[in-house]
Amino acid sequence: CPLAHVAALSACRLTLPSDLRSPDRMLSVVLALQELITRHPDGLPLLDPVKDMGISEPGFLKKLERLKQLEATLGRSDGQVGTSSNITEAQIKMFEK
Repeated sequence: CPLAHVAALSACRLTLPSDLRSPDRMLSVVLALQELITRHPDGLPLLDPVKDMGISEPGFLKKLERLKQLEATLGRSDGQVGTSSNITEAQIKMFEK
């Protein structure tokens, strides 16, 4: 499943040319990516489902809070800051119960 390879979604967006076969257009994409990386040296800002997407469904907000609690617990237990990409499939299944 291609979505299994997605670790996180960023709030940043790039507009790509419709045809990338031209070397000039490929270069413009590379330059745009380099500029994006330069503007965000600490990493790209993650997409916030509440602020950026306007999701306010109570059930979703409850699960989001539970996910943050799990990430904080995982971060404390292994000495690393917990992020969604650090969570394994088994931990996600545990969260869903």
